[in-house]
Amino acid sequence: MPSTPTYSRRTVLGLGLGGLGTTLTAAVAWGQRSDPGTFRIASLHVANDSSERATVEIAVGTDLETARETTRWLDPAGHESGHDRQAVRGPWDETARPYGIRSRLGEESIRLSSEEIANQLEDGWGVTEAHVTITVTPDRRLEANVFALE
Repeated sequence: MPSTPTYSRRTVLGLGLGGLGTTLTAAVAWGQRSDPGTFRIASLHVANDSSERATVEIAVGTDLETARETTRWLDPAGHESGHDRQAVRGPWDETARPYGIRSRLGEESIRLSSEEIANQLEDGWGVTEAHVTITVTPDRRLEANVFALE
């Protein structure tokens, strides 16, 4: 009559702890994945490349109708004060969400939806970080540059 194998308590405990460790590792990895369309705006800057002062209004939020708005006054390009480029800080640099950005300079405006920003970023594991620069060009138009830092 064949004998059935028996396992010691140590073996059973070791297998149980190994399974628990694998499950916890998978849960942490799943939590670090990047949800499609969500990202963190790690840096948002406004720059003035024109020879005149510029007043740029910026709105950032998941819903641009109720977005957080701010105004930046920029000196002309190359001004000795160094205020021709400024950072815009807010909750978007800490929390990953589907953010959109709207900028206005007088009658000129641009709008970046979360889809437009996400399309310029790579999908992958971890929180995707967007770096955005809104620039006033020498001919007083607005341009947006979005990239992911490797």
